[in-house]
Amino acid sequence: IVKDFYASLNHAGRNAIQGSLNKRGRQDEGHDVYVGDLIAHNRDDMPAWVLLEVLDFGGFLTFYKYCSERWGDATLLQEHYALKSVKALRNAAAHNHCVVNGFVQSGESASYTTPEVITDALNAAGIGRTKARRAKLSNLRMSQMAASLYCLNAFCTRESTAGRHHARLCQLRASYDQNADRYALNSSLVSFFDFLWKLVDIWSPDTRE
Repeated sequence: IVKDFYASLNHAGRNAIQGSLNKRGRQDEGHDVYVGDLIAHNRDDMPAWVLLEVLDFGGFLTFYKYCSERWGDATLLQEHYALKSVKALRNAAAHNHCVVNGFVQSGESASYTTPEVITDALNAAGIGRTKARRAKLSNLRMSQMAASLYCLNAFCTRESTAGRHHARLCQLRASYDQNADRYALNSSLVSFFDFLWKLVDIWSPDTRE
C-alpha cells in the first residue's frame, strides 16, 4: 500500500514526502533523534504502520485521502476533510494566534461546506439545519473548532484522554463565565461562544461516573 501510495502522488508531492524522510533518516545534522533510526531501518521497504509513525500531519492527511479513494470509503474522505480543519486550527494555536478574533458575522468565511460526518452528528444531537447553524459553521474559525471537537470525540476514545480534554474545556468555559459581563454588550461574540459551548457539550461530555 505504501508503494501504491507513492505511485499515486505527482512528482512534487512524492519528492516532498520522500525527501523529508530521507533527510530525517540520515546520520548527519538533519537526523531526527526521535524517528530517524526507524526511517533508516525501513527506508527501502516501509510498512504502513511505520509510515504513519513518521509522516508529518500534512503527509498523514494525504495518505488518509488516498486510503479513502483506494477503498471508495466516503466516510474516510469526509474524515479527511474534517482533519484538514484540525490541522489548520492546530497550526494557528501553535503560532499563538488569537483564534477567536473573527467571532463576528463578518468574519472570514469557510471556503468549503461542512463535512457530512459533522452535520450528521449535529443532526443526531438535536442541532438541526437551521439558519443559525449555517451562519455559525460558515465562519472559518468556528468551522475549524467544530471539526476539532468532532474529531476529538470520534478519534480520542480512551476514557482518560477524553476526561483530560473535558477538564481543560471546563476550565476554559469557567474562565469565560467569570468574565461574561465584559462580553455582554458584544452580542455577536456571545452568540458564537454560546454555539461553541453547545458543541463542547455534545462532543466533550463528562465521561466520569
